[in-house]
Amino acid sequence: MTTLVGRQSSSIEYLKKLLELEYDAIGAYKFAISKVEDKIYKKQMLSFQNDHERHIGDLSQILATYNTGVKCPDMKEWLEKMIISMGDTLQGDKGILRAMSYVEKDTNTAYERYTAYRDMEEVVMKTLSQCLVDERKHKDWFDANLNPC
Repeated sequence: MTTLVGRQSSSIEYLKKLLELEYDAIGAYKFAISKVEDKIYKKQMLSFQNDHERHIGDLSQILATYNTGVKCPDMKEWLEKMIISMGDTLQGDKGILRAMSYVEKDTNTAYERYTAYRDMEEVVMKTLSQCLVDERKHKDWFDANLNPC
C-alpha cells in the first residue's frame, strides 16, 4: 500500500507525518539489520539507517521552528505491526531486501510530494529535496541488489 504522507491539508501536518514515517523507517531498519546475514547488506543498511536518523533530526529541527509538538511513535507497537504484516515474506536476505525496498518506496513517495506545499520556506524545501536524494539512493540500492545485472 502506498503511503498517505503528502496528502495532508497543511504543510505542518505533512511534516509531522513525514517525521512519523522516518521513525517507521528506523524501526524497519533495526528489524532488518537484526535479521540480515550478509555483512555487506548489513553495513549498507546501517548507513541508510543513519541517513534516516539525520532526517529525523532535520525534520524535528524544522518543526521546532514552528513551535509544534512532535510525538515519537512507540517503536514496540510499530515493530509488532511490521512483523505481522511481513509474515513469511522475510525468507532470507533477499526477502529482507524486498521488504526494505517497499519501505523505501513509501519514503520516496512521501518526499516527492513536498512540492505540493508551496507555503514552506526555501530552507525547508532544500532540506526535503536533500532527503529525497537520500531516499532515491536507498531505493536504487535495494533494487539493484534484488535484480543484479
